[in-house]
Amino acid sequence: MSQADLAFWRDVSVLVLAIQSFVILVVVIGISYFGFRLLRQGHRWLRLQFPLWQGIALTVRDTTERYAAKAAMPVISVAATASAAATVARWFTSPLRRR
Repeated sequence: MSQADLAFWRDVSVLVLAIQSFVILVVVIGISYFGFRLLRQGHRWLRLQFPLWQGIALTVRDTTERYAAKAAMPVISVAATASAAATVARWFTSPLRRR
């Protein structure tokens, strides 16, 4: 190979490398542009949807608390009645009461 052949292929490789770099740069810029555009649209959509979802979440929380209280009420009342009965039984059977 002569110096002229090496110089030609060197110039071709530099040109191919520059074209590849340009194509990769265009692809990265395109992905970034559309990515940021979609992120902005998504952010705008989320800002519209969050109040609706927050209202639904608050309704679910309130309903859950209401029905949990209704479900726990019989258990709590039975426990309170048993505790009161135990206290009365302890009072009647205490050694101080026998004097």
